[in-house]
Amino acid sequence: LGRETRARLEILWPSGKTQVLPDAAAGQVLTVDEADARPR
Repeated sequence: LGRETRARLEILWPSGKTQVLPDAAAGQVLTVDEADARPR
C-alpha cells in the first residue's frame, strides 16, 4: 500500500463469484465469505 491507508479489494472466488470491498483500511483484519459474493 505504500503510504496509502485504504485500498479497494476485489476477490475472485473459484466458483466465479466476485466480492468487492471498496474501502478497506490498511492493517485491518477482514473475514470474507463466498456466500456474500455476487455472481460474476
